[in-house]
Amino acid sequence: MRILLISIILVFMATVSFAQQSAEEEFVPEGARGRWTVEQAQRFALEAVSGEIIDTDIWRDDNRVYYDYTIRKPDESVFDVDVNAVTGEIFQIEVQYLSENPKLPEGVIDKDYAGVSALSYAAEKGMGLKKPKIRSGEIGIFERKLVYDFVLDKGLHRYRVIVDAFSGKVREFEELSK
Repeated sequence: MRILLISIILVFMATVSFAQQSAEEEFVPEGARGRWTVEQAQRFALEAVSGEIIDTDIWRDDNRVYYDYTIRKPDESVFDVDVNAVTGEIFQIEVQYLSENPKLPEGVIDKDYAGVSALSYAAEKGMGLKKPKIRSGEIGIFERKLVYDFVLDKGLHRYRVIVDAFSGKVREFEELSK
């Protein structure tokens, strides 16, 4: 009876160990310790923002490892692209410098779409009965993120609406003095 019990326990432990190993083998993309190498992951960064890599760094947050690539585009704009070292997914894209006539990276939404987002947000949150109208709008940087910066008029009120250039979500909304 004792031998049977020990045999069952050993078989159970071997099965659990094999199942864990199989799941890990499916999850591990490439590279040492289940991570993409710095060279392999740079492909993902360059797909998001094409240009020349001028600096590479590795950082960790909440036990996750990220590769930070500083990329200079041909128009001299400089972006930081953070790539998750395990999944290869883009974690975030930040702007260090934006040239006067930037060539925008892949995934940036159309200015008109961002304008619609700003108008609908101002119509809902702003004061006044009139429909808001775009006074000005341009691509810019807000908290190191690429954004569209709109100034809207709504009756007697003027608003500044900052829209994320990748997601189209409003990041900031404030009333300006007219």
